[in-house]
Amino acid sequence: MKFRLDTQHYINDRLLEPGHIIGDETDVPFVNADGSPMKPSVNMTPVDDEARSLFRDTFPGSRLPDRDPTAKIPLRGTGDSAKAPPLYTKDSEGRVVQPGNPPTTEDPVPADKKGLNDAHSPNHPVGQPVTGTVSTPPVVPSKPEDPALRVATPQAEAKAVADAQAKARADAAKGK
Repeated sequence: MKFRLDTQHYINDRLLEPGHIIGDETDVPFVNADGSPMKPSVNMTPVDDEARSLFRDTFPGSRLPDRDPTAKIPLRGTGDSAKAPPLYTKDSEGRVVQPGNPPTTEDPVPADKKGLNDAHSPNHPVGQPVTGTVSTPPVVPSKPEDPALRVATPQAEAKAVADAQAKARADAAKGK
């Protein structure tokens, strides 16, 4: 059983680069310490039939990766039949036709419609004027004030000094 790595893997404390073949008869055995086969990852390509069956058992219902570099490349003949289809097609107006649904044309904005009242709306048509006024101005809350950083006025400072002196006198009177 052999696998080819499609991305870097750490196996048996070794960093293996993409393209490295692991498994039977290689420098990296693909078995656990008890002798059972390790589970493959989705970034491994099975090389032989035994590896393909293990890959199918590990990932049931999924397709095997089609990454065989040795697979033959289909050759095309010459002439018009060999031309590849274009990557995209254009409609009569020169717009690229997206795959899937045919293009639909939107009705233009009527002349009497000025636009939406909310310019920040995701539905606001680009290039359309915004009419109307804001009925209420936005309310911005004031910043919370830290009392320790507040600048004291002379009156508040004089009151604080008087309160501290009165408290010191009261404490001194109690201590006698």
